[in-house]
Amino acid sequence: MKKDRLLLILVLLFSCLQLPAQKLWGNLKAGAHAVGFKTIKQVDALRNNRPMVICVWYPRRVLRTEKSSTQKITFKDYLYSGIINKDFSDPSPEEKIKFAKEFKETILLFEFSGVNENSLQNFKAVLDMPMAAEKNAPEAEGKFPTILMSSEPESLAVTAEWLASQGFVVVAMHTPYNMVMPPDSLIWDAATRDMVWLTEYTKKIDIIDQNRMAAMGFGGGIIPAFLLSMKTTKLKALVNLEGAVFQPFSQVTRSTDYNAVKMKTPMLHIISKGTKKNESEQEIKAINTNLYRLLVADSRISHQDFSIFGRIVNQGLSLRNDIAADAEIAYVAAHQLMLEFLNSYLLNDNTKFKNRSMNGVFKVEQ
Repeated sequence: MKKDRLLLILVLLFSCLQLPAQKLWGNLKAGAHAVGFKTIKQVDALRNNRPMVICVWYPRRVLRTEKSSTQKITFKDYLYSGIINKDFSDPSPEEKIKFAKEFKETILLFEFSGVNENSLQNFKAVLDMPMAAEKNAPEAEGKFPTILMSSEPESLAVTAEWLASQGFVVVAMHTPYNMVMPPDSLIWDAATRDMVWLTEYTKKIDIIDQNRMAAMGFGGGIIPAFLLSMKTTKLKALVNLEGAVFQPFSQVTRSTDYNAVKMKTPMLHIISKGTKKNESEQEIKAINTNLYRLLVADSRISHQDFSIFGRIVNQGLSLRNDIAADAEIAYVAAHQLMLEFLNSYLLNDNTKFKNRSMNGVFKVEQ
């Protein structure tokens, strides 16, 4: 009887530890921390009261006697957190409906195999999917290494939740899109200044360790983080997940903030074959830092397999039966590498990280 009771306790304990891993996480394994999430609305008075939504994922405090008054986040909570209207107020029901419709239409634009209007009839179920974080949960005690991002709340929500469960604070900055294209030298000016502002703002978040700070980005979100690394020495590591930072069409080198000599932040560069195709070796060799280049070996794995859109199609709706398993392997392997890289440089032991191929999932680029 005692053995049976002990076994039951162990099973329940294991279940509790695995609880944070929700459907969109796929095969990602949760770390030791429960996760909290909050949004902070601010304006930059020096830039005509530019509205900013700051999203924070963090290790949350868990007490056995705690009667939680917090609420579990659903995917739509993340989606609606990114709505910035003219009044910078809470979105109306009409705005939420419009935003969700536009998000669904964007999935169709990426032309995943097997995805069409009919296959997205269960999209509403995705909106209601529970996520791992709890809204406005109490923060864990202590100070934690931190990762800065330029991103909408939903885009890297799975990655952010997972990193928070591993003991990181993830802070994402979301601002209005510029509908008017500025000159080449200023294309990334506003987004980079947002990241500079965010770096300073983190001093107001008590659980952030100012001496252990990194940045990361997906797609275009890597470029403000990349340029930030040329403007500050605070960043100990930089992660590019499928971003076109070295592609000439991005006009990065034309930016007024670009200074390759000052880019000394160690960088993990994870890209698919589609992204690599247009990269400039000249731009890559220009930066003055440790650069770890990893190429996804499977050419069927696309850019969006690493974004929230891939998560929804692959995991939420199970629509990519042809390569879903291989896409999941690549997604999990990329996150394992990110974690090793961040731990190595933020814990001041860069001898730990090895630029490895992860059993053939990635190819090491020289």
